[in-house]
Order: sequence, then C-alpha cells, then structure tokens
Amino acid sequence: MIFVTVGTHEQPFNRLMKAIDEFAVTDRRQEEIIVQYGFSTEIPKHVTDAQAFFSNVEMNRLISKARILITHGGPSTIIEGLQLKKPTIVVPRQKKFHEHVNDHQLLFSKEMEKLDYPMIVIEDVVNLSAAIDEAPILLKKNPFCSHTEEFNRELKQMLDQMF
Repeated sequence: MIFVTVGTHEQPFNRLMKAIDEFAVTDRRQEEIIVQYGFSTEIPKHVTDAQAFFSNVEMNRLISKARILITHGGPSTIIEGLQLKKPTIVVPRQKKFHEHVNDHQLLFSKEMEKLDYPMIVIEDVVNLSAAIDEAPILLKKNPFCSHTEEFNRELKQMLDQMF
C-alpha cells in the first residue's frame, strides 16, 4: 500500500494530488493507494481511498501499514516514516506553486537529503513514478538510525549528576 499525506496546512497541494491520480491510472501493479488530501481542491479519483483528514490513530496505522510513504515536507511526518523504516518520498510544498507561505519545507528536506537520510526528495512531480520505483531500495542502501535512546540515556546521566 502507498500512503500519501499532505498534512494540515490550509493551502491546497493540488500539484501532488494530480500527480498521484495520474500515477494511480498508470500503475501496473494496481497497488492500493490511500490519500490524505487536506485542503486540496483536486481530489484524486483513481486511488483506493481519499479523505481530507484521518484521525491521529488512523494516520499512525496507515503509515505503519504502508509499503511506501509519500509526504509533504513536514518534519514530523518525514521523521515518523523514517523511524518506522518506511521508504519515504518527500514532495515539499513550494511557495512558487502557492502551496505554502515560504519554502521552508523544501529547505528542510534538502538539508535532510544532504545528511544522507534514506529518503527521496522530489521537487518536480513529473519524477514521482520513478521515485516510487526507486523507493523500496532506499532502506537497504542506508537504513535510518535513530539516536533518541542514546540522547535520552546521556541526558539522564547528566541530570543524575546535577541532582
């Protein structure tokens, strides 16, 4: 299953919605595609399910179940996908397409990509199909390693020493 999420920002993300709908029509695997389209006005018609919003519990379930996660450039969703070891394709919202007020998603995503996180950042949705084909090998090449436990352990040691 491919899960697509655009987050809760109030500007439409029609560019991604059109691209995923076109992909669904031509997908030779006929894979289940579930889309959270937010405030987009272009609602995909050829996907398995498309809803404006899902509950937090359902979002977590869908990300966990997904074979591939396609997300906007929101840090929380990107990190969640990586932590769950999901091949993650990031399509950052861009100001020039009136998808956001600035390009912070693009800048953040590109910085993560430079740091070699196992994700694909695509700026032009014409590359979406190729990214979906490439995504399954991402985690084999460079698995995501979370340092949260190490950080928490070191923080606890510091606090124990202070108090």
